[in-house]
Amino acid sequence: MKGVHLHWLSHLSEGEAFPAEEKLHRALIAGLILEAILEAPVLPEDPPSRRVQVKNRLQHLLVSYLAGLISLDSFRHLAQRLDHWFNFYYPLLSPLRLTTSGLLRKTAPLVPLPGRGVPAGGRVLKEDLLEVWLEKLKGLLPQRRHGKLHRQGLGEFLRQTRGGWFKVKDFEEHFAINGKTAWEYVQKFRQAGLLTRNQGRSAAARYSLHPRFLRVKAEDLRQEIAVLLADLSLSLPSQVADWLIFTGGENFWEEEWPGPGPEARRREIIRRLTAGQVLEIIGQTAGNRLLRLSPGWVISGDL
Repeated sequence: MKGVHLHWLSHLSEGEAFPAEEKLHRALIAGLILEAILEAPVLPEDPPSRRVQVKNRLQHLLVSYLAGLISLDSFRHLAQRLDHWFNFYYPLLSPLRLTTSGLLRKTAPLVPLPGRGVPAGGRVLKEDLLEVWLEKLKGLLPQRRHGKLHRQGLGEFLRQTRGGWFKVKDFEEHFAINGKTAWEYVQKFRQAGLLTRNQGRSAAARYSLHPRFLRVKAEDLRQEIAVLLADLSLSLPSQVADWLIFTGGENFWEEEWPGPGPEARRREIIRRLTAGQVLEIIGQTAGNRLLRLSPGWVISGDL
């Protein structure tokens, strides 16, 4: 499907105070995102993997369709604003898929359960900073390569956690080492400032990447949500904070909100978080709102 659906997308930019060229650029990017989704032979069911694949296709389409057809200055502007526009339009367009008849349909909404599944957000970690620290701390790892317990393997494990909590047992099983060795390495990384620990004792102890490596101000966010939701449930504030940290500050739909439970409670949580300037509503469709963390909770830059 070679043509970009500019007519269908034009309403997305109507009424906004953008210069004509800026509107055109926005419509081009939105159209290319739609085409990347519709022309993909197979898209992964896993939301983070699907997002990465669509963005990779978008970058390819940007070069193959537009390079040489627009001015160099315009192309540079599009490339520089690509991340911003992708983060805005992807949540709006990603539910659209082709059926075998070629008609558009909406896929079932993603509803992760507490402690399982993560939102479709992209960048959660400060990748550049994490790379610097991994390089500095590689001396703490075995001098001879041992299975997956090396610099690259450690980085892979930490990225998979997306800044969430894990047990020493998780570390032990991932790297196929004994419990004592796993505990010793986790303590080394904690003392070196790579990891942090919760307040749980013994079997309740959990570890995570230090907040300095997250794009969201995790410690402050946890404290604020604990105050705003204190009377609802003992475990709820922690679950909500974890999920919002996983978004990396990117947009998400209200219907993606994690966990089962009455709709009235979900709306009450969102009401409190918006009133407390934790969340902001940035768009709305019939029966669904587009949300994101307020910018003050998100750290700009990687270092």
